[in-house]
Amino acid sequence: MIPEHCIKYFMSEFGDFYPSLVEMKIKDEIFKKLISRSDLRWCSRKIDNNVNITISSLHRFHEPGIYIYSHDMTFSEYTIYIMYDVNKKDIVDFTINQIIKQKNGN
Repeated sequence: MIPEHCIKYFMSEFGDFYPSLVEMKIKDEIFKKLISRSDLRWCSRKIDNNVNITISSLHRFHEPGIYIYSHDMTFSEYTIYIMYDVNKKDIVDFTINQIIKQKNGN
């Protein structure tokens, strides 16, 4: 689940309301494309066998009112949570449909 400090960060920027949420699993290459125009706001990392690994991260999506929290990278797959202002639901739905098309190879 999303750490409370990430939710509070969202709330401090977009008003004192709890964000709407979507949870999904996506492949590494789709995740990298999704966040390519986003700003990293927070991350948790570890060093394992001299390899720098991001455990979880919070990104401000390129559209205002949308944040992406990721964690649990296993076998090149991420669990992501899209936090958004309900006024951005259409943009989030469009983004999800694009992700699904990429997952299906279209």
